[in-house]
Amino acid sequence: MTARSRFSESALWDDGSSLEAGASRTVKVRLPDNLTRWRIMAWANDVDADFTLAQTIITAALPVEARHELPTRLYPGDSAQLGASVRNHGNAARTLQMQLKATGAGVSASTAASARLAPLAQERLTLLAQPQIEGTIEVETRAGDAAGGDALAASVEVASPVMRERVPVAGWLTAQGVSLPLPPLPAGATHAQVRIEAASGVNAFAKTWIEALHVYPHRCWEQILSRAVGAAAAKRLDLGAAWPDADAAVEDALRVAGQYQDGAGQLHFFPSSFGNETSAPSPFLTAYTIRVFGFLRTLGYRVPQGVEDKAREALEQSVARGSNPGEHALGLGEEFAATADLAGANVVLDPKRLDAAWRDRADLSWTARAGLARALARRPAETERATIALEELRNAGTPHGLQRVVGEPAAVHWPFASAAVDQCEVAASLADLDGSAEGTRLRDEYLRGIVDLYAGGVRALGTQDSARCLMTLVRFAAAASSMRAVHVDVSGATKGAIEVAPNAVGVWQGSYPQANAKLELHGDADAGTLLSYVANVEYDVDGRRAEASAVGLSIQRSYAVLRDKRWQRLPAALVHEGDWVQVTLRISTLAPRRYVAVSDSVAGGLRPADLDLAGVADIELRRLATPTSPYFAEHQIDDRVARFYAEQLSPGTHELHYYARAAHRGSFSTLPAVAELMYGSASVARTAAGSVQIVK
Repeated sequence: MTARSRFSESALWDDGSSLEAGASRTVKVRLPDNLTRWRIMAWANDVDADFTLAQTIITAALPVEARHELPTRLYPGDSAQLGASVRNHGNAARTLQMQLKATGAGVSASTAASARLAPLAQERLTLLAQPQIEGTIEVETRAGDAAGGDALAASVEVASPVMRERVPVAGWLTAQGVSLPLPPLPAGATHAQVRIEAASGVNAFAKTWIEALHVYPHRCWEQILSRAVGAAAAKRLDLGAAWPDADAAVEDALRVAGQYQDGAGQLHFFPSSFGNETSAPSPFLTAYTIRVFGFLRTLGYRVPQGVEDKAREALEQSVARGSNPGEHALGLGEEFAATADLAGANVVLDPKRLDAAWRDRADLSWTARAGLARALARRPAETERATIALEELRNAGTPHGLQRVVGEPAAVHWPFASAAVDQCEVAASLADLDGSAEGTRLRDEYLRGIVDLYAGGVRALGTQDSARCLMTLVRFAAAASSMRAVHVDVSGATKGAIEVAPNAVGVWQGSYPQANAKLELHGDADAGTLLSYVANVEYDVDGRRAEASAVGLSIQRSYAVLRDKRWQRLPAALVHEGDWVQVTLRISTLAPRRYVAVSDSVAGGLRPADLDLAGVADIELRRLATPTSPYFAEHQIDDRVARFYAEQLSPGTHELHYYARAAHRGSFSTLPAVAELMYGSASVARTAAGSVQIVK
C-alpha cells in the first residue's frame, strides 16, 4: 500500500487550448492524493467575445481514510502531540490494524492499535514527539485489513531557532591598506565569525545589498519592486549565486504590478481588498515604479506596458499646472520632486508647487534636490535655476580623501530619506547633468563615498536604499581586467588571503577574536585600481532565549484564552486543546512613525484563523473579538507568521490582535515578535522569547 503524499490545492490549470467549430476534447487528469471534493470548471470564449461556463463537482474518497493532525512547525526542545484519525466510510463494520510512526530530528516513536470500527466511526492515534535538533519529522499512518485500507505520509518542519545576525563594515582598499576596529558582540552571541568579501569595483557592496533584498520578509509593492531590482542586478553583475532564481523574481513582480494600481493609474503600497483600497494612492510610489520599469527594460525585461502608460499619465497629472496635492502635508516637496523628475519635458509643472519646492529646497533631501535639478534641466525656461541646482549638487558632500560624502538628510520627516539614497542619487544626477571632466571626477568621488554608509557598522539598508543604490552601481559598473590579492590580519591571531578574480567576489572567513579586535587588510592593487571590501561580523542568537529590546519604539506580546465568554490572560488561565486563543501585540511610540511592519512567529500548537474571511470562526468568537488598531489595515496571517502593516502611526499605544485555535497538545517555543520601520532610520523592537503550553 503506497502512502499518499502528493497533495495540492489545484489538480489542473490549462489556459492554452483551442478548438475548431464543432470539435471536442477529452482531458485526462491524475488527481492529487487529497481526499476531498474537487470542482471542475471549463470556460471558453470565441472571437465574438461570446462566453460560456460549465462546472461540476466530483469526490475523491476511500473506504478507509486516514487523516493527520500535525503542527505546521516545531523548534528543538518543543514537546508536541502528533495525531492521526482513521475513519470507516463503508457500510459495514471493519476490524482495522492501525499504526502511527514518526522519525527524524531526534524523534523515533510509534504507536499501534487494533479496533473494530462501525460504519462512519473513527479511531484516533497519538504519540509524543520531542525533537532535539532541527530538521524534519517524517510521519506515516497506515490503517487497513485484508480488504485494503489507506496510508498517509507527511512531514513536520523542525525549524532552527537561531537568528543569524550580521554587522557589515565596508570600504575601499587603498594602496596603503586599511585598519579598522571590529564591532563588539552582544551578550549571548555564539558561533561568531569574521567574513571578508572583496571585489574589483563595487561588487562587494552590491552583493551585500542583493543578499539583504533576497531574504527580506515583507511584501508590499515597493518591496516586491525593490526585490526585482536586486534580482536583476544580481544577474547583471554576475552575482547569480546570491539570487539563483533571479529571472523568476523579476517576472513575478512584473506579473502582479496591475494588482497594486488603481483605476486612475496611481500605485498603492498594498492591493485593494474586495474592491476597497486599504492604502492611499502614492505619486511617489508611482514615480518609483516608472523608474524601476525603465531600469528593468534596459536589462532586457518586458515590463507591462499598460501599467506603465497609466502610471505615467497619472504621474504627469499629479504635477501639472493646477494639480492638487491633496490633504497630506507630509513630504509634499519630496513627492513633487520625485514625480516632476519623471514627468515629460512637455508637461507644464504647476508653478506654485515648483516655486515652493525651489524656495524650500534646503529642507529637502539631496535625493529630492537631484530630482528637482533633473526636472529643471529639461525645461529651457528654467535654465537659471537648473544651473544653480547643479552647482549645489556638485558641492553636496564633504571631501574625504578620494571620496566625497553627503551628510545626514535634512528631510527627517520624509520616511524614504536616507544618506544612502542621497549619496547614490547625487552621483547619478551628476552623470545625467554634467558631462565635463570635473563632473565625472565628482561623480566618482560620490560613488567612492558610498562606503561611509557603513562607517562604524550598520545592520542593513532598507529595500528602497538598496534598490536605488543598486540601480546606480549597475549603471557605472566596470569590468576588472586582472586577478588581485587581498591579505587579511585579524589582531595578529588569524591571517589569510583572498584571491579576487575579475568580475567575482573573493571570500575569506575566520573565527571572531577577543573584544577590541582590529582588522587589517592589504592589497596588491595599484593606486588606480579600486578594490571594495565588506567585513561582516556574523554571530548566532538563540531566539528561544532572546531578551526584549527597543530602539525608537517598543512592542509587548501577551496571550489570552476565551473562557466563559471573556478573555482570560495567560499564565493565570490554562490553554486546553480546542480553545480559542487571542494573541495581543502592543506597540508604543513617542513620535509619529511611517511604514511600520509587525511580525510574530506563531506557536507550533496554534492554528491561526483570519476573522476577515467568511467561515473561519464561529459567531461567538467574532462578537467577542477585540478590534485591532485601525492604523494596521493590512495584514497577512498564515500557520507560521502573522504580519501587520501600517502606513502611518500616531504617538501612543496601539494594539493588534490575531486569533488561533489551540490545535495540538504540548509545549511550544515562541520566538520574539518584531516591530520595525520598513524605511528610514533603523528603529526596531523585539519582545522577549516565550512559550505556550496546551493541555488536554
